[in-house]
Amino acid sequence: MSLRTVTASLLLALTALAQAAPPRLQAEVRVVTGVQVASGPAGTGYTVPLALQARLDLDWSVNERLEFHAVATPTVAVGLPGGPPDRPQLSAGVEEAYLRSPSSSLDLDAGVVRWQVAEMRLTPLLRFGGQDRLGTPRGLLGVRATVFAHPWRVRLAAASPLDNELRPSGLGALVAARVEVGSWTLEAHGFAFDRRGGGLTASGTVGRQVVYAEAWLLTEPWEGRGGVGLSGYQGDWLWTGEAAWGPADGTLEGTHETPSAVSARPSLRLSASRQLGRDATSEAVVGVAWPGSSTDPNLRVPAFDVAATLTLDRPEAVLTVRPWWQQREGIGAFGAVATVSTFF
Repeated sequence: MSLRTVTASLLLALTALAQAAPPRLQAEVRVVTGVQVASGPAGTGYTVPLALQARLDLDWSVNERLEFHAVATPTVAVGLPGGPPDRPQLSAGVEEAYLRSPSSSLDLDAGVVRWQVAEMRLTPLLRFGGQDRLGTPRGLLGVRATVFAHPWRVRLAAASPLDNELRPSGLGALVAARVEVGSWTLEAHGFAFDRRGGGLTASGTVGRQVVYAEAWLLTEPWEGRGGVGLSGYQGDWLWTGEAAWGPADGTLEGTHETPSAVSARPSLRLSASRQLGRDATSEAVVGVAWPGSSTDPNLRVPAFDVAATLTLDRPEAVLTVRPWWQQREGIGAFGAVATVSTFF
C-alpha cells in the first residue's frame, strides 16, 4: 500500500470524524452502603459494605452508517461478603462497548454486546456473558448480524465470553429467530459454547394481563429449564408472579463443584409495586425456592427471601433504601442497602 493511499485514507477518516455529531455521555454516580447480619450454628456475624460506582452511558453517531455505544459501571468496593477484608475490590464494569452499522433491513454489531434472551423478570433462567467479580452483567465479545424481515427478526453471532480481566475464553455461536403473531412474540434460540442448547420464549397478552414463558434444553450434561410468568395491574399496584425451574442465577456453566444441572431447583416469586405521590415508588418481592440440602442433595428444603424497596426521586439525587431477609436450613440473614445516586 502506497504512502499516498494511506494518507488519503487517513484524511477520509479525519473528515468523517470532523463531520460526526459530538458524543452524548450520560453519567450517574452512586454511593452504596448498608449492613448485613447473618446468624447460624456457628454464631452471628455482620458486614458493612461500601461501594462507589459511576455508571457511564456513551452514544456517538459517527456518521449515517456508523454508531458507537458503550455502557460501563466502574466500581470500587470494600467490605463485601466473601471479599478480601484488608483491601478494596475493583471492577471496570464493562457491560457493552460496540460499533454498529445500522440500516432498515440489517444491523451489524462488533465489540462487547449483551445478548438478551430472557422473558422471566424475577427469575433469570439463562444468561450469556455472566457477571464480573462485583456482580455487574457483562456482554460477549464478537460480531452480530440482525436481519429485519417483517414480521421476522433473525440474529446470528460469533462471540466469546470474557473473564474478569476482559480476556476472551473460547469461541461460540448464537442464533435467534423472532416472529410477531397477533399480540404474541415468539422466539426460537440456539447456542453453542462449552455447552450447547436451544429454547423457546414467548410473551403476549391475555385479557388485561401479560403472559410470558421460557423453555430450554441444554447438553453436556443434559438439563432442562423453564418458567412461566403473569403480570398485570390490581388498582394502583403492578404485580408479577413467576414459577420456574432452574439454577439460582441463570448461569450457563455453574461451577466445577456445583454444575448448574445439579443446582437447579423449583421456585415461586411474587412482586408488587406502585407509585407513591409524584416522586416516590415502592416495591415488595417475596420468594420461596426448594434447593437441594447441603447434607443430602436429594432432599429439598425450602429457602425464603423477602425484600422491600423505597425510592425517592428528587431533581438533585435519587435515594433508594432496600431492607431484606433470607432464611435457609436454619441459617438466617437480614440487612439493608442504601443507595444515593446523582446524574450529570
